[in-house]
Amino acid sequence: MRVDRPLKRLAFISGFALAASAGIAAVAPCTAPDNATKVTGGSECLVIRTFGARPTGGQTTLVVVIHGDVSRGGPATYHFRLAERLAGGAVVAVALIRPGYDDGAGNLSSGELHGRFDNYTAANIDAVAVAVRKRREPGPARVAATALGAGAEAMR
Repeated sequence: MRVDRPLKRLAFISGFALAASAGIAAVAPCTAPDNATKVTGGSECLVIRTFGARPTGGQTTLVVVIHGDVSRGGPATYHFRLAERLAGGAVVAVALIRPGYDDGAGNLSSGELHGRFDNYTAANIDAVAVAVRKRREPGPARVAATALGAGAEAMR
């Protein structure tokens, strides 16, 4: 059964918003989450790349960049450049590697990618939302998320 794309988008956005705000209890699968290179997201350990340093004092904005399906194969790395460009001043940018994908440097986010074409499962959406919430702690003033490719399609 094919799920209508608008319904899929709505489910993704709703699940992301609810999980990010609901204080979901999370199992800690990362052996040593440092919130700079890996972060716990629900029952998954997600790889992240952090760009920029948190300024002392003042307001901080966290920008999370999420890649698409990378349907041609290979590691999910193309969003690193965008995150790096966005970082600076009061902005800390994080390139998040979705469940089941790798970063090309031997680091793999745990979880299932479902053949790279339909991995917008409730578990994967929750993992990303919880990871964003965990990465936000202890709390920048603002959080913004942007997604590329199929990730952007799901968030529309």
